[in-house]
Amino acid sequence: MTEPVAASSTRRHPLRAFGIAAVAVVALLAIAAASASAAVTEVDLAKYKHVATHDLPAPWNTTPPADSLLAQEASAVTYDPDNGHLYVAGDGGTSIVEVDREGHLLSSMTLEAGSSPSPQPFWDTEGLAYVGNGKFVITEERRRWVDRFTYVPGGTLTRAAAERVELGTEIGNIGLEGVSNDPLATGSEPGLILVKEKEPENIFTTEVDWATGTATNGGPAVAENTSNLFPAADAGLLDFSDVYALANVPGIAAAEEANLLMISQESGSVVNITRAGHVNSSLAIVDDTGSSLTVPEMTDEGVTMDEEGTLYVVNEQGGGAGHPQLWVFKPQSGTDVAPTAVTLIVDGPGLPMTTDDARSSAASGRHRPGSAREVSMPRR
Repeated sequence: MTEPVAASSTRRHPLRAFGIAAVAVVALLAIAAASASAAVTEVDLAKYKHVATHDLPAPWNTTPPADSLLAQEASAVTYDPDNGHLYVAGDGGTSIVEVDREGHLLSSMTLEAGSSPSPQPFWDTEGLAYVGNGKFVITEERRRWVDRFTYVPGGTLTRAAAERVELGTEIGNIGLEGVSNDPLATGSEPGLILVKEKEPENIFTTEVDWATGTATNGGPAVAENTSNLFPAADAGLLDFSDVYALANVPGIAAAEEANLLMISQESGSVVNITRAGHVNSSLAIVDDTGSSLTVPEMTDEGVTMDEEGTLYVVNEQGGGAGHPQLWVFKPQSGTDVAPTAVTLIVDGPGLPMTTDDARSSAASGRHRPGSAREVSMPRR
């Protein structure tokens, strides 16, 4: 009469074991998820490696909407932590493109087109920053304007729908190249950090009153910005292509939140720099795609970062003329070091030796073939 009870008891054990295993798996997944979204404690660019290259949507691989070239001539990228997506702008001034973190097209917003050859309603758009609540800011390099707008997937942004603030007089192709939201601004108005490309390079902060079209640093009559965060030479870059304030990274460590990422197209590098001009670390962008173009010729001009500390760079022609790309960089757990010694184990029958060979080997102390030996190669 006890056999059914014993059998029933035996059947319950596998279920109990399965339940425990399932709980363990869930716990491990939770730990992994928490680890993946953990706050960035440091941004040591010396530890970053190029881990992925993705083609961006452009007319060569994607049919664009009317009056749009999608991400062709990609010059700026920004990250929206609210939805985990990237947004790209090209200096052709035709659209803002929403992509995932692998460069796949999600949506786009076309910029109003005008008649040529007159300057377009949006002219030479080079910088792009997410500023919260679905709003973005773009720079118009030559005009030295900043425009704020609400992104509408599939929509068209008209000149009338964009708020505008003029930060300088019109200039050549050396104007406002990059922009970042500045969460650390202490004034009553939203803050921006901007870089002017060169001749000379400038990096400065300003607070913008969009309602009145005014700014605390810069204006329509300003020929040259003289109120900079630090002397341009401190960055050690040949030009300033984009800037990104690390305070925008959700959960960024306090030691990093005041620092900035700056990218230089001509130098082919990214630096982590303080607002006083001290370079903490740097990343040299190296071509590992087999392209016939040099890194400066690829025109890397946009940089941003997500909450995991992943670095994203966009270029105009990393895949060749008219083929913009998204390059992804991640920190590695350890640095690359050369081995201190290499030990080779040789164990085999070897080749037969003549009597003269054996005598010569014994006299010189050389190893006899056919036995194991260790060869230590010193570190170079």
